Amino acid sequence: TAPVLALLGEMRREQCDPNTVTCNAAISACERSADWVLALSFLEEMEHCTLRRDEITHSALIAVCGRGGQWERSLALLEEARRADLPLDEILYEAVLRSCEASAQ
Repeated sequence: TAPVLALLGEMRREQCDPNTVTCNAAISACERSADWVLALSFLEEMEHCTLRRDEITHSALIAVCGRGGQWERSLALLEEARRADLPLDEILYEAVLRSCEASAQ
């Protein structure tokens, strides 16, 4: 995740605002290290910048929370996606299933 943080910092220094795609990429990068806390901080950044979450945002968050043993949070994120009328595709459901499986739930 260090290269992602460095790149986002560089973007800010260059006054290049993050967008949904860059935040989604940052959240996805957190999955490798199972850093769900950092991933959720990127979600807060999105909300602060009034960026729209999409199904990729939720799939990535669910995946990283699953790797971090946060299956309840994964289920809550699925419910948030449902309430936001985001497309609930097989990728999203697979991420939730893997999250529960990783936590033996």
